Amino acid sequence: MKPEALAEGGYRVSYEDVPLRTQDPGERRRERLPEENCGGRGTADSTVESGKGTADSTVESGREAADCTVESGKGTADSTVESGREAADCTAESGKGTVDGTAESGKGTADSTAESCKGTADGTVENSKEAVCCTGDRGWRLADVEAGKVSMEGFLAQLTDEDLCCIVRGEGMCSPKVTAGTAGAFGGVTDRLAGYGIPIACCADGPSGIRMDCGSIAFAMPNGACLASTFNEALSEELFEWEGLELRKNKIDTLLGPGINLHRNPLNGRNFEYFSEDPFVTGKMAAAQLRAMGRYDVTGTIKHFACNSQEYKRNEVEAVVSERALRELYLKGFEIAVTEGGAYSIMTSYNPINGFWSASNYDMLTTILRGEWKYDGIVMTDWWAKANDEGHAGKVENTAAMVRAQNDLFMVVANAGENSQKDNSMESLKKGTVTRGEYLRSAANICRFLLRTPAYQRMLGRKSDLDRQLEATRAQEMESFGELVRIAVTEGTCCLPVEQIATGKGSSVTFELNIRERGIYRLELTCRVAGQGSLAQIPLTLSQDRQIVKTISLTGEDKEWRTKEIRLNPSFHNTTFLKFFFGQGGMEIREARLVLEESMEAQYRAEKETAEETD
Repeated sequence: MKPEALAEGGYRVSYEDVPLRTQDPGERRRERLPEENCGGRGTADSTVESGKGTADSTVESGREAADCTVESGKGTADSTVESGREAADCTAESGKGTVDGTAESGKGTADSTAESCKGTADGTVENSKEAVCCTGDRGWRLADVEAGKVSMEGFLAQLTDEDLCCIVRGEGMCSPKVTAGTAGAFGGVTDRLAGYGIPIACCADGPSGIRMDCGSIAFAMPNGACLASTFNEALSEELFEWEGLELRKNKIDTLLGPGINLHRNPLNGRNFEYFSEDPFVTGKMAAAQLRAMGRYDVTGTIKHFACNSQEYKRNEVEAVVSERALRELYLKGFEIAVTEGGAYSIMTSYNPINGFWSASNYDMLTTILRGEWKYDGIVMTDWWAKANDEGHAGKVENTAAMVRAQNDLFMVVANAGENSQKDNSMESLKKGTVTRGEYLRSAANICRFLLRTPAYQRMLGRKSDLDRQLEATRAQEMESFGELVRIAVTEGTCCLPVEQIATGKGSSVTFELNIRERGIYRLELTCRVAGQGSLAQIPLTLSQDRQIVKTISLTGEDKEWRTKEIRLNPSFHNTTFLKFFFGQGGMEIREARLVLEESMEAQYRAEKETAEETD
């Protein structure tokens, strides 16, 4: 492709004859325009001109037609691609839409709107199932679906609208309902959902190994660019078979990786996570890793679907891309991961694509992903991603638009049952802009995923010899790591159970603090030294979320009770981890009291509102 600037300020794009990967060897494709439409040059194969003229370009390769139109100012170029697939309308109209997101001087301010071939604005989706009325609890549990006693549809018909609104919300970060310190939990996130035998699954960052913010240790894996540089699928597969074993050991059902975006912008701060600029290499490496993890019945969540080519303002900058570029570049790696690697968990990207934020892009998530590639897994958002209705700005609360597009899970909220994110699910169901059938469809996708997880097997009490061996290994590791104690901090103050703080040399304990009100807390520690010589040095190191906050040291002279005050770091999430480590024995603790020093809830809400107004 050779872009040439036109005198009028538009662009001419010439396509040379090139072999197609999907054709037989030697078969070639020609894209040609009538000479009178080539700006007097006569040799250009395809022309896009600024002005009033239009240029038709037909691509013939024995496949069905799919529209792909780009309008710049008044000029248009219609490129009809015969692709043997259902048409996915990836039309981008520049200068006409209402979606802020195209980078202008790095600020993402240009407007762009996409026209979808399915009804995404009014909530009408052609192939969505009709809503099934709520039957109430008839005694069916998810295990009955596995046993063939009831269909998935019959099982889910028991759920109320409120249940359905809850099941599409993942919880996190560091949810106390799953492995400590991990990124999120989803599935049976409420007592009612759990009562139907719906397990709760765990996901953890990746892609370069498991991230657990509680201080637990996991293997650090080579990054994606390093692995892809080997061009060795077998090596990557062998490595990630071990990763699958570690996921199984830590009761994590999916690793949030591999990251398979392309290297398109050299300033993308996460290029090291991604494999390559080549979609074929990317897809092959991803498929190898997925196959390997799958041997332990866990999986990876391939991300970010799609066109996440930069980090700066990644939740705003819009990708205006032709359908051909989408299919041949940005989607190809994902397609290979799905069709060859058996992917069944995908994370959408933050950015808009041709007018629709990725999480609410029906053509991407339903027409192509599920329709053409026959994908039958779950789709989750990136953490706190936006979605939009046609012609409207993206909003974090627009879960209804996500579900309409078949993005099954919004990740993440602090409390799914309380709708802590204040999403629009119930409101949209009442208004009829989204249907109960569409929520049932996503619930079915989620439950089918859960049936494949070790979490489901554990819920039923099914343990293999491997699980028992892994549990024994994990128990040994936890002994060296220290005890984990979960505490609910529901008020502005809270006393930690000092009887659970072992103070011997080398002892440690970690408190998982589930905080209702985020902010800055102060730890008031009443302590002394007993039974030690006057020259003894007794250090206590306090860490918060893997960062050392302070080391306090008493001497053998400190025989009277004294109170030490330690100001903790701000709590940005509703869960934080506080670890005590004793380098020497001899310290006694009478009281450990948490006090809310400064609430930051109002500040966080104001920052969120400001960000939405800016968008």
